[in-house]
Amino acid sequence: MRLAKPLLFDDTYTGPRWRYGHQYRHFACRPDGFILDTTAASDDPRCPFGTIDYARELTADEVATHQFVPFGLVEGIA
Repeated sequence: MRLAKPLLFDDTYTGPRWRYGHQYRHFACRPDGFILDTTAASDDPRCPFGTIDYARELTADEVATHQFVPFGLVEGIA
C-alpha cells in the first residue's frame, strides 16, 4: 500500500509548523499534514486534549470542522 503523502516526523522535520489545540476531540480525528510525535499536553483551558503541530496552515474549514484552537506559526523549533 502506498501512502498519498510522506509521513513527517518531529525529530527530522525542519520546515515551518503551525500549532493547533483540541477543544473537544481527541487526536484520533485530524486532517492530513500533521507532524508525528508532536502531540503535547496544554495548560491552555481551551485545549483540554492538548496540541498538535502541522507542516501546513489549515484552512478555516478544517479548523472549524475539527474544532481546533489555532496558535499560529511556531517559532524557534529546529
